[in-house]
Formats: sequence, C-alpha cells, structure tokens
Amino acid sequence: MAAGFTSLVCGPNYSRYTSNNGILWTSDAEYAPPSQTFSINSHLQHSLQTLRSFPPDVSSPSGRSCYRLLVTPGLSLVRATFTYSNYDSLNQPPMFGVAIGPTLYNAVDLALRDPWVEEIILNATESQAFCLIAMTGTPVISLLEIRRLPPGAYSHASPILGVLLRKIYRLDCGSDSQTTTR
Repeated sequence: MAAGFTSLVCGPNYSRYTSNNGILWTSDAEYAPPSQTFSINSHLQHSLQTLRSFPPDVSSPSGRSCYRLLVTPGLSLVRATFTYSNYDSLNQPPMFGVAIGPTLYNAVDLALRDPWVEEIILNATESQAFCLIAMTGTPVISLLEIRRLPPGAYSHASPILGVLLRKIYRLDCGSDSQTTTR
C-alpha cells in the first residue's frame, strides 16, 4: 500500500486482500461506528460484495454515523462507493447525506443510481471524520478510499477559502482503450 493511501472495504469477513489492480484493501471494522454488515449477491467486482449499514439506534439518534478521523490535514482525494443492491429485500433504496466533518457536501440517492460513487478533493486544516446522515431509509457504504495528494496538485483547493472540489462528471479524452484508469 502506498504511503498516505487508505482503501477500506466496508463490512467484509476478511481483514485484507489485494485487488487485480494492486490496491491493498483492508476491512473498515476498526474505523466504523456502530453498524450492521451484509454480503451482497452481486455481479459487481469483488470489493463491492459487502456493505455496512447504519440503522438509527441509541448510539446515533441524530442519524449521523461517522467513520473516525480518517481525513488528515492536507490535500486529499476522498472517494466513497455506495451500493444498495436490495441487500435487505425491501426494494427501498435509501437517500442520505455525505459529510466530511461538519460540512454536508451531497445527498446520495440510490434509487437514481446503484452503485453511486462520490469523489471530492479536500484541503483540510485539521483531521476530519467521514459521515453519513440518514434522510430516507438506512445509509449504506461499500468502499471508502482516501488518497493523499501532493501539495499544489489542486491550486483551487484552499484551506483559507474552505473550498471543497466535488467531481460532477469525468470524461476520458485521450485513451484508446475501453478500460477504467485509476
């Protein structure tokens, strides 16, 4: 695993594995708040075969469930993948907020897209928690990745301005292959 890279699989029954593209994935168990884990009968990649759900309970009556202090000070890419895949057989995909620290930056609606990937570039001045905020249904997550970026990689991600850059859409304008590049 590269220095400053955190790659978490949410809810697996194993501690770690290396994917075909060389990423070392570890279980999120030591970072996760009180929750439940599920296996998914999915045709998706190996790392999307489990999920962690955060039903409302006494430990988070506000509906806010946070992974402990994963985003450290400095410039980071934070990528989260949310998969519902009707794991609960209710056929009611949830909608929930995603926040880093106190900042809510988007709402995930798994009725619109499943799986859903969120990516942001953040220049944090202090350690931050990664949080899911219940809106409709039970928040779920399958993968959480944090990648330290070199200083100056994004000149617009200023801690002074509090700017957070969120990926809206990505186009590949130069590749001849039909494969995904990470």
